[in-house]
Amino acid sequence: DQSFADETDLDLAMEQVVDAAIYQVLIAAFETFVESGFDPAVVALEMYASKELAETAREWAAEQAGAYPTFERLRSQALAHPLNEAEEELKDIVGGG
Repeated sequence: DQSFADETDLDLAMEQVVDAAIYQVLIAAFETFVESGFDPAVVALEMYASKELAETAREWAAEQAGAYPTFERLRSQALAHPLNEAEEELKDIVGGG
C-alpha cells in the first residue's frame, strides 16, 4: 500500500527526473536542428510555443542557477534507496558484481 505522501514524493521525483531528461532532449534537438541548417529562431519558436515546455525550461534554469538543490536531494534519496542494495545482491548472484 502506498500512502498519499509516498505517492506525492514519487510524483515529485518523477517530474524532476523527467523534466531533467526533457531539458537535455530539448537542448540536443535544438543543436541538431540548428546544425542541420534550420533557423535558430524558428527552432526555438517551435520548441517553446508550448507553455508547458517553456515553464519546464524556466524551472530547470532556476534549478541550474541554484546548484541543483532538488536534483541533489533526489539523488541522495535514490542512492540511499534499498533498491541499490538489492541490485548489488542480484549482481553477486548472477556474477555481475
